[in-house]
This record gives sequence, structure tokens and C-alpha cells, in this order.
Amino acid sequence: MKLISLSAGLLLAISTLSGQNLIGYSYPEIRKYMTDKYRDMYCNSVSNSSFKYLKYTDNAETSTVLFFLDKDSVCRSVKMIIDRGLQSEKEKELNSLYKKKEAAIWIDSHGGRNFVIVMKNGDYSSEITFEPEK
Repeated sequence: MKLISLSAGLLLAISTLSGQNLIGYSYPEIRKYMTDKYRDMYCNSVSNSSFKYLKYTDNAETSTVLFFLDKDSVCRSVKMIIDRGLQSEKEKELNSLYKKKEAAIWIDSHGGRNFVIVMKNGDYSSEITFEPEK
């Protein structure tokens, strides 16, 4: 039973993280999007002297999404942190959604702009960042 619950949780976490390039969205638009599409994630709004961001974490705590906001509360970059066990499935998902540029780097094109998606693997987690192409 535990194995079934764990498997279901991992699949839910993987599906939770799809299509999160919300760069250019405002604070209220991000909140609405996440509330409508990802009810299993809860939000913390964080602000300090250096930056402001929205932090969403799933109930199983296997994935976190950070939306970094500018002074006008518009998203400028996104970072996902996922449990290392989800890395293989996430990489397959990125391959299916975006154009692969090279190993662990993809390009997302929409709204007349290009965005770079980079996956970095650590010992216990993987980080996926979405940023405008420079």
C-alpha cells in the first residue's frame, strides 16, 4: 500500500510541474493560475531586501516552484526544485515540451521571446530554471 501511495505521489508531483513558464505574469495572475491548475500545492509569499518571490510546495514536499518577481510584482524567472527521484521523468517531460538545445538545456519560444530552461542535478535534488534568453 505504501508503494502505491508513493508512486501516486511521485506521478502527481511530476504532473504538477509541467508548463510552469509564467515569466511575464503578474503576482495576481500567477496566484490565479496556480490556484486553478495546481490545488495540491500551497503558497508562501516571501519578500526581503534583495528580492521578492512566490514559493509553491506540494504536499509530499517532493517539488517546489519559486517565481521570482521584480519590483512591480511581475515574474522575471522561475526555479523548480524536485526530488532527485523525479529527475528522469522531468527530463522526458522537458524533451516533449521544449526544443532541446544541448544536454540539460532547452529553449521555450512564445510571445515573440525565447526562454532558456536549464536542469542541474545535485545529490538529492534537481533544479530547473526558466529565464529569458540573453
